Amino acid sequence: MNRTNVFSAIVALLVLSATGWIVVNWWPASSDEIGDSSTDQSATTIEEPAAPLVVLTDAKAIVAGIRTQPVTRSSIALTRTLPARFAYDDRRHVAVRAATDSIIESVAVKPGDRVEVGAVVAILRSPAIGEARGMVLKREAELELAETKQKWNADICDGVKELVWEIRAGKPVETIETDVNDSTLGKYRGQLLAAYSQAKLATQLSGSASSSSGAVSGRVIRERQSQQQQARATLDALIEQSVFETQQACKTATADAEAARRSAMVARQKLATALGISGEKASAQTVSPGETDLARLEVRSPLAGTVEERHFAATERVTAGAEMFIIADTSVLWIEADVRGRDWSAMKVSEGDRVIVTTSNQPNEQYQGKVHYVGRRVDSASGAIPLVVEISNADNQFRPGLFARVEVPTDVIDDTISVPASAVIDLDGKASVFVGSREGYQPVAVEVGVSSGGRIEILGGLSEGVKVVTRGAFLLKSELLLEGEE
Repeated sequence: MNRTNVFSAIVALLVLSATGWIVVNWWPASSDEIGDSSTDQSATTIEEPAAPLVVLTDAKAIVAGIRTQPVTRSSIALTRTLPARFAYDDRRHVAVRAATDSIIESVAVKPGDRVEVGAVVAILRSPAIGEARGMVLKREAELELAETKQKWNADICDGVKELVWEIRAGKPVETIETDVNDSTLGKYRGQLLAAYSQAKLATQLSGSASSSSGAVSGRVIRERQSQQQQARATLDALIEQSVFETQQACKTATADAEAARRSAMVARQKLATALGISGEKASAQTVSPGETDLARLEVRSPLAGTVEERHFAATERVTAGAEMFIIADTSVLWIEADVRGRDWSAMKVSEGDRVIVTTSNQPNEQYQGKVHYVGRRVDSASGAIPLVVEISNADNQFRPGLFARVEVPTDVIDDTISVPASAVIDLDGKASVFVGSREGYQPVAVEVGVSSGGRIEILGGLSEGVKVVTRGAFLLKSELLLEGEE
């Protein structure tokens, strides 16, 4: 066999082998086999791989802080976020200013110190305050004298009235003296009693002369009757004069006391003005008579709070009205937001409503504030009206000046399924939630709608009653990703 024949034989053998392999691997199967194959392929297409399941032990779930809640239908308030800034509550914030031109003798506090109402924060020395206090002392001394004189004259007036009544009643002199012994009568005691005694004596002499038939001449009788009439007239005139004088003296003393009282009040008000005090406290300003250092002025805190700022030190001069301290009670703060013209009509909020507040340093934390008021005046520079929200700061976590955001309601979507924003996560580019069951936690893709007020509307993928993870979803996502890597 030559080389050509050998080569031809080898080629033929290779062709025969290839043909057999094709027949075995590519020749169509029987109809039954084809039907079975189709059935198997269809079943494979319908069945989908089971969603992964994150399983945590009870102890690990507790440590992770996993929380679930059933899905329910409710309303979602649509909101608009407004930039804002924390500020002092004007009702709990005061700038302590110098009442007059003064020199600071000492300063008792520094920024950050806690002070109570009436606590001394600084001591000043002011000549103007000394002069005002000196005038108060003078006017109050004059008032005291005037009031003493007024009481003296009022007592005399009352005493004379009582004495005149007893004289006109014709009581014996001895009885009258006993009755008015404790009364204040001044000079009128002796004058009226003496005149009354003379009148009584003249009456007795006239009566005895008239009763003596023939023993006393007619001339004597007429003289004694004349003396009686004269004594009675003198008594009546003295009574009228005494009543008039005492009443006039009483009125004059009352007027003088009122004038002294007004002068003292004016002096106290001038002192209060120098001290920067107004209202009821102004009328109550007084100075102890034993006070010697009249120019010394104690500056006291008008409210309980914290010293926020201090602008002067000891020995410095301050002018009237200069701001010395800022003292504030920061347990409650304001959040001031600007509402632009485009938001006026959309905003649905009024005094007392609750709103959501977030801060720049803790953007994932939400706080509740209460609307204090919505302003009416448009700011000419910004074209906005102010919205002021009141928020509790009992744990001192907020500071005035801190930036914030306020979510203001603009509309409401009724009867919709929603979940807390913390329940929705991004899983492989799809919005998803974890559904809790006895076996574990399974991710479920959902179709989301609007997001507002810390909640997200669910348009599809969840039904009512299903328990979704509202806290710890990111931890479950991490566990799921770790399991996938394994």
